[in-house]
Amino acid sequence: MFTLDQQKAIAFLQHDLLRNIVPLKMLTAYPTAIQTSYWETATDAAALLLFPTSAFPYDRATYPALDLVVLLSATTSAAAMTLLPHIPSDKQLIFKLMDEGIRDQLVRHVALQRVTAFLSFTATVAEKFIPQPDVVIADQMDEQLYPVFAAQGHDRAELTRYFANGQARSFTLYRASAPVAACFTYQNFATVHEIGGVFTLPSERRKGYAQKVVATAVHSLLTRNCLPRYQVHEHNHASIALAEHLGLTPFVAVEHWQYAPPNPGVVV
Repeated sequence: MFTLDQQKAIAFLQHDLLRNIVPLKMLTAYPTAIQTSYWETATDAAALLLFPTSAFPYDRATYPALDLVVLLSATTSAAAMTLLPHIPSDKQLIFKLMDEGIRDQLVRHVALQRVTAFLSFTATVAEKFIPQPDVVIADQMDEQLYPVFAAQGHDRAELTRYFANGQARSFTLYRASAPVAACFTYQNFATVHEIGGVFTLPSERRKGYAQKVVATAVHSLLTRNCLPRYQVHEHNHASIALAEHLGLTPFVAVEHWQYAPPNPGVVV
């Protein structure tokens, strides 16, 4: 299933599981779509992942005009630079960077423009999160939720894949049999499970419903010995406030930086 470089990259990336959750998630979900380069010495290592923006629904919708996603992780910024020659300079690229040192080193060599960032939060103590009895937990998707989560950028095919292995759960607050607030959790890699698709009907907002479904999801994951990952856009102040109110802890910011080749075919 995995190439030798992919196996080595996974073994390396697992040493810092949370910081590297994005490349680990992508490698295990789309191994055949990802070109992987790995470099190591006795003391340092670096892993580079390249895959088409069409491989993942978010990138397909957000970066349709770009060619490749670039994920780069390394023990040091100098180690990361050893893989720079493997990054095509004649393609439209979106870099997703988890390390400030690697980012600062890259911008000295590559013309990058910052696009956005996503913040990830986690938790470790289940007792801090109170499960709500009116939140329905299910390991199969309610048909009513498909259009709701599609509006959050999760299509049916993606959701079906998440729920197929029995790891995913939905958390829904109903009123008169209709969902008014919901989220779902799914496996990113190993014990790390992401909380996604958080929504509340516009007419039902500011009533604490999102807090109920997310708190229940966090508690459920922790009692299953899973590490929750709650990811939010840097400008989604309401979601950041929710994470902070619940007592979630930030652990990584993934910045998106765009590269456009000034002269196709010229080596960077």
